[in-house]
Amino acid sequence: MGEIVLLKKDDIEQYKVIYFDNDEPVTYHLNEYDIKISPILVKDAPTYNFAKQILLLDKNSTNDIEIIQMNYLDFLLTRKLKEDQCLYMFYYIMDKCLNEPYFMPYDINGQPFKKNGRNVLALCDEHGNAKGYITHKQFEDISKIILFQNDINYDDRTLSTDVQKVVEDYYRIKNKDIHIPSLGEQKIYVMSRTGFSMKDINEMTLRTFEGVYDNCLNSEIYLGEKIIQGSYKYDVKEDVLHPLYRKKKDPIEEAFASYESVENKINNT
Repeated sequence: MGEIVLLKKDDIEQYKVIYFDNDEPVTYHLNEYDIKISPILVKDAPTYNFAKQILLLDKNSTNDIEIIQMNYLDFLLTRKLKEDQCLYMFYYIMDKCLNEPYFMPYDINGQPFKKNGRNVLALCDEHGNAKGYITHKQFEDISKIILFQNDINYDDRTLSTDVQKVVEDYYRIKNKDIHIPSLGEQKIYVMSRTGFSMKDINEMTLRTFEGVYDNCLNSEIYLGEKIIQGSYKYDVKEDVLHPLYRKKKDPIEEAFASYESVENKINNT
């Protein structure tokens, strides 16, 4: 089928409807071979959340023009995977998501595999024979699928340094005095609201669990808001919609729309 580059939002939306929302592995076509990209389970989430950073490095933040001009796969193969921790993160993500036990970034001489003169990743059989290759463009596709598949709120928009700072400052101040519950606390909360056991939750996909958690929490908030709306002590001018029917806020737009109200706090912290 040739290389498929997922640059359009509609492509990801199609994957969401067909695969993500059904907790199904994504079928991705390489030139010689089909792979299945599997969703992460809750029990594997802590290690995944650590290891996924290998897919999110900002290689363009350096002043090294050679690195800036590299594609992301070359950057990993020639620079980052020489570090033991990065190599572990890379292997973990590929093993858990691709289910390829003989996935190899390097040949027996410790050099990247080559195809048509370009660095590639090799998928091998138990005898070390390559049965498929992942090119740098396909690796970008696969990375994007993995991140969208496992993070219900993942956003792949590239922000300038100035815009990124505004967004980070806004949410830093907004969440300054808020306790962010750990995954363990989230699991106990969902157990208390649904009757799911710890085993049930651990075998959920991370994406589905995040959806269940958000819905449980939002439903409680909604009930509280409806009680306030019905109280004579408060004048609530607009009807309180259930969270499922509310238009989702764009986190970047929210940061800029509300930035002025917290700008003084930001400057004083």
